Amino acid sequence: MKDKLYLFNSFGMLVLYLVVIALNFYFRFADYEKGSCRIGMKKESMIPLIAFDILVNVSWNVGNSKYPLMTTGLSDLFVSHTSAL
Repeated sequence: MKDKLYLFNSFGMLVLYLVVIALNFYFRFADYEKGSCRIGMKKESMIPLIAFDILVNVSWNVGNSKYPLMTTGLSDLFVSHTSAL
C-alpha cells in the first residue's frame, strides 16, 4: 500500500468502474408494448462500458505480458540476435 502508482491505478480503476455502474443504472430502460417486453441499456451507458472493458483488457494483457519479462531479464531470450557469417 506504499506504492503510489499501485494506489493510483487501483483507485483510478475503481472510480471509473463506479462511474460506469452509475451510468448503467441511470440509462437503463424497460418497455412493455403490445405484449412484448424490451429490457436494455441506452448507448449513453454502453459506449463507456465497452470502452472501460477494452481499457481493462488491454492494460492487463500488456502489463502482465511485458512487465515480468522486463523485470526478470527474460526479455533477452525473445530478442533475435543476428551474427555475421
